[in-house]
Amino acid sequence: YNMKGLILNDLLSIRRMLKTLAGIFLVFMVAWAVGGQPATGAMMLCIMGASYILNLFSYDEFYHWEKYLRVLPVSTKQVVLSRYATFGIMASVTAATVYLLVLNTPMQEILSVLLMTVVLNVYFAAVMIPVAYKWGIQKGRLIFMLVLGVSSGLFVAGVFVVNQQVSVVPTASFYKMALLGIAGLFLLLVLGLLFSIHLSVKIVSKKEL
Repeated sequence: YNMKGLILNDLLSIRRMLKTLAGIFLVFMVAWAVGGQPATGAMMLCIMGASYILNLFSYDEFYHWEKYLRVLPVSTKQVVLSRYATFGIMASVTAATVYLLVLNTPMQEILSVLLMTVVLNVYFAAVMIPVAYKWGIQKGRLIFMLVLGVSSGLFVAGVFVVNQQVSVVPTASFYKMALLGIAGLFLLLVLGLLFSIHLSVKIVSKKEL
């Protein structure tokens, strides 16, 4: 039993939810075709994906999964990394779904929605996973609600700002600033995610003592 087994276990636990996601994908296709609001739909899909991952922590608590992990030949770091990997797989599915839904929109809107989709998913993982490990689902519920509420506003604002910037007539300096801004954003996301993983490993290690 290794890290791949842990990831497979997580994916099997949410397989029914993935079917639900496919159904909601079809609903959003119709909604976007009528209303043309890809940013709102993308945000909702991101929130759904995050809620599915939180359900995994609920399963862990309900079935006392941590007791089984103590007798399995896996390290604390593998346990934590597998959960982040599962979140990454869900985020990839969400991003692919969003991409399919925005194909008929203008290019700048496709880029802005996909960029904010990636940002939102990394933000969810970096904040929500350590909180879930530290306080659990019930005690951390208020924090989760605040994270979801704040991120919703940031997502819409981010898409608006990116759309406004992309709609400007591009120049050489504009492309340079845009690339630097995106590179800086992704560097910040990577550093934040690495810190989040380190923090989660530390939290889980203390619980095992």
